[in-house]
Parts: sequence; C-alpha cells; structure tokens
Amino acid sequence: MESVSGDVNIADVQGPMRLKSVSGDVQCTDYVGAVEGSSVSGDVDIRGRVRACELHTVSGDISVDLDPEAGGRECRLKTISGDVEVGLLSSSCVCDYHTASGDLECDEPARIIREGRKDRTIIIGDGRSHLSVKTVSGDLTIKPASSSVREEPAAAQDSSEADVESESEDDRDPERTAPMAPPKTAKVRDLLERLAKGEVSVDEVAAKLDESRRDL
Repeated sequence: MESVSGDVNIADVQGPMRLKSVSGDVQCTDYVGAVEGSSVSGDVDIRGRVRACELHTVSGDISVDLDPEAGGRECRLKTISGDVEVGLLSSSCVCDYHTASGDLECDEPARIIREGRKDRTIIIGDGRSHLSVKTVSGDLTIKPASSSVREEPAAAQDSSEADVESESEDDRDPERTAPMAPPKTAKVRDLLERLAKGEVSVDEVAAKLDESRRDL
C-alpha cells in the first residue's frame, strides 16, 4: 500500500503488509501479522499484534504494538528525528537502542545490561524476543500495551513471517564522536527528496547527516 500525501487508515487486517508513505500518516488498528514500511514525514501508528516489523521514517513518529514470538525474527525500527513508542503485549524482550542524542524511557520493569553514550541495551522479563531501535535524535518510549485482537491462525502467522524479509546490515552503526550540529537546510531538503524517490535508504540519509554535522 502506497501513499504520497494522503492519510491511510486500515482496520481489522491479518497477514503480511507493506506500507510506503511520503507525508501522509498511516494508521492501522486491530492488525495481526508482520509489517514492513517506510515514511518520510508521515507518522506510522499500528495497533494490534505485530509479530515482526521493519519500519523506517525520517521525521515521522512510529508507534507500534509488538507481540513478537520467542526466538522469532528481530523487530527493527529506525528514524532520524521521529520519536518511537513501543507497546509490548508480552513483557519479554531484549531491546538494543542506538541513538546520537535521543532519550530512553521504559515503563516496564527492566534490567540495564549496557549503557553507553550512544548505545543502550535493556532486558525486559526473560528476554525471549529482540527489538532493535535506531535514531539520530528521536526518543524511545517502551510501555505495556493491551489488545483485544484475536490470535491469528498458525498458517497465517507462518505466512506473515515468511513474507517479510529481514534487512541485512551490521548490528552496530559506526561511532559518531563529533559534536552534534544542525546540518545545512539545502542538503537536508535534497536528502529528503532523494529518500522519497527511493534513491537512498534511511541509513544512508542518517550517515550523510552525520557527515554534514562533523563538517560544520
């Protein structure tokens, strides 16, 4: 499903789903399955039971209810300046959070096993599933979630897991040691236009913005 500037509202859907938006907001309720998608400035809000996900935005916020299976595929969320809110339906997760200047707030009982200037890892419960969140300046909030969505049939669940491919990349971004400074407006606009056309990825945009900050 694709949109340029129009908002997208979806309800009561099961199975794999792909989303792409430029400036339109995407809202999905009562969803069960695996989802992947990207947005430039539009917000992405998915409520239900998300089994696996790959969601990328530039300035749009991401809000998602996660119910990943133990030992299943890692859930990945990436933004540049957008905030990320994760609602956990099962209090069992290992979360890796990489950020340049974002803040982490966790409303679930958790243990911090790594806390650096840019990388933090927390364990919620017994850590049976894995969540990776990467931002430049976006904040991360983790909280309990509630959902009345019924469990999807096993066959549909297996299909959703098979249809969403995991992104191949290194687990860690290169360290950014220079002080943060605003990149040039013209360069940001050019990068956003190229991202909207699919010429560059969210990771490439983040890396180029970091380079521009170091050059200032």
